[in-house]
Amino acid sequence: MAEHGLLGGPANGGGGVMGPDGAVGMVDGVMVLGKSAPRPSGLSPWPDLRKDYGPNPGNVTPSATGLRLDLQGRSRITPDLLPDGISLSQSFTTPIPDPRKPYFGWTITNSAIAAVAELAGHAKAAGWNRKDLLAPWPGYKHPGGDASKDFIGDPTTLSRELALMERLADYRDGVMAEALAQRDGVIAYFQGLAGFTAASRPKTTELCIIANAIGQFLVMYHKQVWQRPRPSELLPSLMPPLDVPGHAAYPSGHATESHLIAHFLGFVLPAQHPARPLLHPLADRIALNREVLGFHYRSDSEAGGVLAYEAARIAAAVGLDNDTLLAETAAAAAGEWAKGAQPSWKAIALARPTKP
Repeated sequence: MAEHGLLGGPANGGGGVMGPDGAVGMVDGVMVLGKSAPRPSGLSPWPDLRKDYGPNPGNVTPSATGLRLDLQGRSRITPDLLPDGISLSQSFTTPIPDPRKPYFGWTITNSAIAAVAELAGHAKAAGWNRKDLLAPWPGYKHPGGDASKDFIGDPTTLSRELALMERLADYRDGVMAEALAQRDGVIAYFQGLAGFTAASRPKTTELCIIANAIGQFLVMYHKQVWQRPRPSELLPSLMPPLDVPGHAAYPSGHATESHLIAHFLGFVLPAQHPARPLLHPLADRIALNREVLGFHYRSDSEAGGVLAYEAARIAAAVGLDNDTLLAETAAAAAGEWAKGAQPSWKAIALARPTKP
């Protein structure tokens, strides 16, 4: 989960949705339209204002007692005049566009944030923040007020998980290039599997970005609830080869987001698409790579699969409401694969998670 901009940096392992807005840029490791170059203008007249910092702060006044900013040598602009001296009260013949038309300048990243906010507040999404949406990790005991209770979990289960991680560390050289690429984004791997790009199927790509954003949102909430220490905190000899992400371990973000992308693609890919049976195995592989790096216990990955299923189930309920951004994007994505096709929201009932 590579995070940029709003949601952090690559070392945080969060999913990589929120990159810089704007002709071509990177979003979650995917080339998309949207990144713009700087547009310097120069010689702005606006610093040449008299600003009153007295009883009415913020007012532009000709007051000699106000602070005068004369940086550009331009004439003062009063509130009722445009920079060319034309009064704002004059009549203009230029036609005014209909302000009721929808805004068409949304970037993919901001649209994804809007979809997350829409889902979080939707009546059919009630329960996304239930603390019992995930079971405690194996052997977990709430610390409560009893010092004898173990916050980390059952020593036997914990020892088995850490022993597995020590064995998995032998595969680091083999997975490093792949894991590094997935740190900065996983959507490109699903694009490669299903055979599409942001240029060939932009709405399918946007749907994946929305899935990733929803996954980030939910997983950070549940990480905050469970507060599980990272494996290397308990067993420093694991010595992860990259910076440990700056959030708790349980559940795995890569597992959650990858499985959620797999579910969302399952909603829109044609039934006979050859990549369909491979979507969740790819998500398992991505999650396992994070275990190899020493970032996650096996139970973190399993919980990520469960959370992704619950998130997809909630999203499917919201998607059935045709007035939502999620439903609109999914319908457009399905139509990219087959003319007139609609998302198969009910397919989620057949996609219950299994252990990797």
